[in-house]
Amino acid sequence: MSSWSPTSGKDAEAGKSRPAYDPVFLNARRELLVIVVLFVIFCVWSLAVCYFWGYLPAGQELPEVSITLGMPSWVFWGIVAPWLAVDVVAVWFCFIYMANDDLGESHEGEDLAEQVQHLHESEGGQSGNGPSGKGNAR
Repeated sequence: MSSWSPTSGKDAEAGKSRPAYDPVFLNARRELLVIVVLFVIFCVWSLAVCYFWGYLPAGQELPEVSITLGMPSWVFWGIVAPWLAVDVVAVWFCFIYMANDDLGESHEGEDLAEQVQHLHESEGGQSGNGPSGKGNAR
């Protein structure tokens, strides 16, 4: 009995291996999946409650509107409750679930220095100072 490995099957026969993904990419993909799933869950909850409790079939009248915390119940359970729940989930997601990945060394000033050097080199090849190469008249 053989077990599956990343290089088993057709890729192993062809001499290929699966690429090793960066852990930052894997964490970002996992977090994206969680965000999309949570969005769908809370969106379906809100739309379903507002649709089924907020609308009556044609010709039907509601004798009395049920009230929760001073607002119609369908507004509370279809809008307020999902928003409060998603706030709690967002705090959990941001402070507990998300991974704090090491992005490597900071190269903040180096990119700017390279751009300035490239700009000076490109200006040095022109006969003037302006973009058209005619110089500035003062």
